[in-house]
Amino acid sequence: MSVINNVLKDLETRKSGFAPIEIPALDGRADRKPAWKLAVLTSLGVLALAAAGWYYPQQAQRSPSIVDEADTDTAVAGAPSVAEVTTAVVEPEPAAVDAPARNQIIGLQMRESGDEMRLEFALRDKVVAYVTERGEGLFAYRLHDVENRIAEPLLRDNRWLRSLSLETAGDNVDIRFTTAADILVHTRQTRIDGEQIWSISFKPAAVGPAAEVVSAATPAETVEVTAPATEAAEPEAVDRAAQVRVDIRTTLPNASEINKLKYAVELINSGRHADAEKLLLGLLHGSEDYSARTRLLALYGRQKRTDRQSRLAQASLAKYPGDEVFLTEYARTLYRAKAYRAALELLGDIPSFNADQHSLAAASHQRLDHHERAIEHYLRALTLDAGNAKNWVGLGISQEHAAALEDALQSYRNAARLGQLNARLQAFVEQRSETLQQVID
Repeated sequence: MSVINNVLKDLETRKSGFAPIEIPALDGRADRKPAWKLAVLTSLGVLALAAAGWYYPQQAQRSPSIVDEADTDTAVAGAPSVAEVTTAVVEPEPAAVDAPARNQIIGLQMRESGDEMRLEFALRDKVVAYVTERGEGLFAYRLHDVENRIAEPLLRDNRWLRSLSLETAGDNVDIRFTTAADILVHTRQTRIDGEQIWSISFKPAAVGPAAEVVSAATPAETVEVTAPATEAAEPEAVDRAAQVRVDIRTTLPNASEINKLKYAVELINSGRHADAEKLLLGLLHGSEDYSARTRLLALYGRQKRTDRQSRLAQASLAKYPGDEVFLTEYARTLYRAKAYRAALELLGDIPSFNADQHSLAAASHQRLDHHERAIEHYLRALTLDAGNAKNWVGLGISQEHAAALEDALQSYRNAARLGQLNARLQAFVEQRSETLQQVID
């Protein structure tokens, strides 16, 4: 025990000899400080790039996944993004029921023989014609809801006519002419080799006490005007205007069917679709069969009754082979059934597309991810009708898929400028425009 105490006392009396130990690893701490800062800055840069890569897909996902077809015939499925583009489409609208293709005068032939001359006006469809003015040798017919595509011929030394003019009067065309003396005038409407012909015939009046002039007075009637010849013994006593007798009688056997067709259109426009459908079905296989079918197809398209529309279009195409209206409507039903290739194959039978057919072909190619072909058809449709806002939207979608972002932005702006979109489609266009602008900038 005493030994231990002695050792402790000896330690207490010694002076401290502590010397610090140098460790090279610790001495290099100041040299590593810049490397640490570089690592932190590098990490922040990586995080910034990751955030930028995350931002645009998030923006794209905010677009509506689909525009409800109950509100519009335009469907937009999966708005496209730069990172991953999904299929989208804008479907063309079927023709409106209350806006059928405008009837037109598309040709005029003059046929003359020794005892007769005929003016034959070729039209796209049947026409409603009636007399608006009648005088001594003067006739004025009004063709209702039709436009004129031809110029009247210049008459010189014609033994039947003194003058002839075709004048536009609002949505109608007035055909006015003055005949030579003692000429019998007769009008009729027929379909010759699939072409609608409205003709005016001129014949010499019969020699005798009376001459007959026959002319259309109303859409469904004909006027017979009998004018007694002037008696040579008492010319001053004859008042021809007072002695003209007008006898109105029906000459169109399908007048009631024409009226039923007009009433059906009125029912559709007033929302009475069930009554209109029943009336149009009753007109099938009659004199107004073709017009009834086109209006029924438009009605079924408006109501989204695809099955009935498809069956009627197929049956109509069988009855009228090669008819472009029924070809287009049947192709439209195939498109809605997602048979896009079949729709394109059927449209291929049409030699020259109109704007609606280009639009349908574009939408079908778009669904098949053939965006270059879709762009081609949309551009052709817009060349024919630049005012179709939905086609601009469809073009913009395909241009996004084709990575033509600046072109797509301009197409969306064109659609928005036209202002013909419903609220949901307008919101879609605005969202895509904003996103594309950010990406381009």
